[in-house]
Amino acid sequence: MSTEAELKTLLAQVMNRLETVTARLEKLEGNTTNSTKSSTSNSTCECGDVPKAVQAFKELIEEYLKPQVEAAQGFDEILGKCMNDFLNVAEQVSGLIEVAAKSQKPTQEEFQKMIQPISEKMMAVGEYKDKNFKSPYINYLSAIGEAVPVFGWICVEKTPAPYVADLIPGSEFYTNKVLVATKGKEQNKYDWALNFIKFLKEMVVYIKQYHTTGLTWNPKGGVASAQAAPVAPKVETPKEEPKPVVKQQQPNPAGLFAELNKGTAISGGLKHVTADMKTKNMKPEDKLNQ
Repeated sequence: MSTEAELKTLLAQVMNRLETVTARLEKLEGNTTNSTKSSTSNSTCECGDVPKAVQAFKELIEEYLKPQVEAAQGFDEILGKCMNDFLNVAEQVSGLIEVAAKSQKPTQEEFQKMIQPISEKMMAVGEYKDKNFKSPYINYLSAIGEAVPVFGWICVEKTPAPYVADLIPGSEFYTNKVLVATKGKEQNKYDWALNFIKFLKEMVVYIKQYHTTGLTWNPKGGVASAQAAPVAPKVETPKEEPKPVVKQQQPNPAGLFAELNKGTAISGGLKHVTADMKTKNMKPEDKLNQ
């Protein structure tokens, strides 16, 4: 009997300890959840030395965009260059987000200087579809060209996420054409079209979380300047042989204005046309001799 009593006592002690451990674990889990929510809501909360908003955008590029760049480079040389330039724009925006996370909001004039390199690169991406409209990959190039304006969200205040969401259908119009053309035939190209749009939609999710009412700046940060902004990498282009310049005879503006200034006198040197010289007054046999 004593053995049975001791066993019951031991079991009771074990149960008490289990309840204590469980309570501690639940408390710890609650603290961890609250901490996670707090860090998620704060776009300037740091993950190591990197602000959370910056880290999240870098992950977005790594997971959803870079694989599509590599795939495009395998499809076509021009398409690969276009996607690489698109990636460069995304990386410049990433750099700007990092500057913003550490800096106070600059003046509008200074901000325009900061985003100038991004704007120029965006324009270059948009030109691919215009310069290569006969390419068999025109739908791909058009999808990218229609998508590149989404990076303009960095300039949009109050509604940056809806701004991006409204632009996606323009790009999706062309990726849908790619999907129709490649379904069941070329899976890698089919996947490219799906994942390219996936990147754009994930960007909307990212903006809603970290930049709800516009690019987030740090009120306690340093002074932002154009020198700190990301610069587009220089791409060396092959030098073309200079084409011979054909000299064309240019009109003489002075002579032209001199003639115009004559007014009615400009017709003074013309031969007078008499009534019998007019075609409507000629005899049939005279018309044949003209």
